[in-house]
Amino acid sequence: MKRSVFILLMCFLAMGDVSECADTQQLKSLFADASSNPFQYNMGITILPGHSQNSDVLLLLHGYGGDNSIARILQSYGDISDIMVSFNFPDYRILDRQYDLTKSVYGSIDEILPVVYMLNKLVVDGKLDKVNLYGFSAGGGAVINTLAVLNTHRFDTQLASIGVGADEKKVILNAIQNGWVLLDAPLKSMNEVNGRRGAGEGRDAVSSRYNKNGFNPIDNIPLLSGLKLNIIVYWEVPDEILSNRDDALFSERLKAVNPNGRNIILEGSTGGHVGYHAPLFRMYNKLRLSEG
Repeated sequence: MKRSVFILLMCFLAMGDVSECADTQQLKSLFADASSNPFQYNMGITILPGHSQNSDVLLLLHGYGGDNSIARILQSYGDISDIMVSFNFPDYRILDRQYDLTKSVYGSIDEILPVVYMLNKLVVDGKLDKVNLYGFSAGGGAVINTLAVLNTHRFDTQLASIGVGADEKKVILNAIQNGWVLLDAPLKSMNEVNGRRGAGEGRDAVSSRYNKNGFNPIDNIPLLSGLKLNIIVYWEVPDEILSNRDDALFSERLKAVNPNGRNIILEGSTGGHVGYHAPLFRMYNKLRLSEG
């Protein structure tokens, strides 16, 4: 698979000199024992300080071919004041030439379990009553699938295997509803991608998994019924990687399933799918300020 496909290519990695606050240290303590996580890979959990001691927490989900460096990349642009928490999905090395795509977990519950694990640690163990979620590209699709998994019972057995039961699901969903969900050029479905690019370059194996497991995000939006979410969706137009074929349908389904929440739909042309989409974060900041 070409290295340009789905990868977040943001080259500015410089960090500002930001002093850590007590809240950041408390969050780090939740993950101090890296060997305690239930997964057999390097999660690379990264926690970067916010701009104040009472900063909100933003959990970042990287895209296909990305990794936990998404936190440092986004921090370098200076638009986010939250404490940023990032981690590696199981397939963070998927663009390595020797990687066996048939063994990846994208488009399955095993992709979502690490997200739920992170949320459980932050919200249940860390006692946060509010958490913000950001997902880029495939990570944006994973946000939708995570909400669907938490809001239904299909995968309760798998959730129980990482210590998340009915009570934990409720607490996590409440915290997400108290915060904001940011979807940055999110993956809608592999069917849309293949409609534009074809099923070659290894995408056929990934597509088969999404379809077989019912994990195309656009199809799971109705499973968010009953939630009251604050959502900002950003579409890059044109999106040369994912296509824009189903942007309107995705937006319509979100509005239909979230009538009592907030649905902010943005679009822009800011450098392509893998560029820095500043309008998303500026709107996020504007809405947060209006909340007082």
